Amino acid sequence: MIETALAGIPISLWRRASAAGHRLLMVDYDGTLAPFRTHRIEAVPLDLSMSQLRTIAAGRRTTIAIISGRPIHELESFIRDLPVTLVGEGGWEEKSPGGSVVRHTLPCGLDAALKKALAVVRPRLWSRRLERKRTSLMLHTRGLPASEASEILQECEELWGNEAAAAGLRLLRLDGGIELRADDRDKGTAALDLLARSPQDTLPVHIGDDEPDEDAFEALFDRGFGIRIGDLRVPSRARGRLASWIDLPLFLKNWIGVVERSDLREEEVRA
Repeated sequence: MIETALAGIPISLWRRASAAGHRLLMVDYDGTLAPFRTHRIEAVPLDLSMSQLRTIAAGRRTTIAIISGRPIHELESFIRDLPVTLVGEGGWEEKSPGGSVVRHTLPCGLDAALKKALAVVRPRLWSRRLERKRTSLMLHTRGLPASEASEILQECEELWGNEAAAAGLRLLRLDGGIELRADDRDKGTAALDLLARSPQDTLPVHIGDDEPDEDAFEALFDRGFGIRIGDLRVPSRARGRLASWIDLPLFLKNWIGVVERSDLREEEVRA
């Protein structure tokens, strides 16, 4: 079962991770660590995944970061006391274990641009599905019939297209919605920032399931590994694939058994 689920993971990942002096393991939240849910408060990680991440974090050679489009205060309610770095709003805010939230300065005019984009769609009945974040507007369509969701997304995309072009914002179709967001930072810049603050011999690995994760896969393509979760037919810059978020515990189990255990063997030899 493990062999089948992990068939899309390159053997070179396990070899390089085991040999690396340090590892940076970055994990997306919705659709990766936790399942998608119509009601976002119900998107809770498996206890097994949380336990496995705690085991990995307890080691000395792997740093864990959870990188999400959610704001950090939402992530904290799910992650609790797990000793990992949290990156929220797709790279715009960060919190290290035991630290305080650090927010990057927003581009000039962003707030006004988002307010204008919000006003453009406010008259639509589906505007009640909008979520206003500090750095973006998100329209959620999860739970709607496919045909209705498609019509809403197309209408919203047309309305926001001009706003995005005029204000230098980025318009992204996501799994379960569409987002209009600041373009200066993303999961790729966040991953590179984390890597720059890591030991020189760090191997970065990013696991995610959606278009914003492609920014991280692209940024890390020549430096480490991206692993995309979901439909294997979807084109991706990731070098590894998992079919579903439910396979993440199998990946983490193998990471503990192969990568973290190699650290223990090295320590035993040195002793």
